[in-house]
Amino acid sequence: FRARWIQGVPIVVEGLLDHLMGRWKPQDLILRYGDTKITLVNVVTNATKASTVRDFFDGFGRHHELDQIWKLKDWPPTELFQAKFGPLYAAFQRAIPFPDLVRLDGVLNLRSHFPDNGVVPDLGPKMYNAYGPGNGGRLVCSTRLHMDMTDACNMMAHSEPFNNRETGTARWHIFPWGSIPILREFLRTTVNFSGAGDPIHSQSIYLDDSLLDLLASQHNVRPYTIDQRPGDVVYIPAGCPHQVRNETSAFDST
Repeated sequence: FRARWIQGVPIVVEGLLDHLMGRWKPQDLILRYGDTKITLVNVVTNATKASTVRDFFDGFGRHHELDQIWKLKDWPPTELFQAKFGPLYAAFQRAIPFPDLVRLDGVLNLRSHFPDNGVVPDLGPKMYNAYGPGNGGRLVCSTRLHMDMTDACNMMAHSEPFNNRETGTARWHIFPWGSIPILREFLRTTVNFSGAGDPIHSQSIYLDDSLLDLLASQHNVRPYTIDQRPGDVVYIPAGCPHQVRNETSAFDST
């Protein structure tokens, strides 16, 4: 793991669903937190709306029109995960591989060496939940292109079946560090990003298959492509631009 990680290469650990204890199904979250008020974000328009856990998770597995694909990100937004979801937090901590590096109390995690009386950032975990388009629907992104300041790991806890039989996946595109200057120029000149600031940090762009093919043909830049299934953990090195597209409704802890 360390030999790959030091090179800034994303890593996938598969088949951990049997190690993830606790109740992670949509109906379990509805039963325990159904009346909790939440704010949803539309993955297409970025519009927001108020909802409840019950109403949102009741929509898992259903067909959704393009303008009705919503996500619940960074949940809970202000509380610590361990305070809001104690049993799920404990289950995540027990299941996650390489705990010395990943857990907040891991000896190789800088977070564990912060002073107890200091003001520290909330590094998670957080839960990310998003609808997919449903069977036969057009695929759209659930997370637009961006990059993070810290390393991250993401475990998929649940996804709805695809075509009522196949396991639903989330497709990740993770770009290597060295591609960032070329990627930025591509976003400005070919994708025609005209907003203020950095086109990657803007979190306003998703590179679909046609743009990825164009990037590869013009600049020989290709992302690592990962199809994540329930029980898979994706490790994303800090500073690697990445984006995610859900095939079906799914949720993860990061």
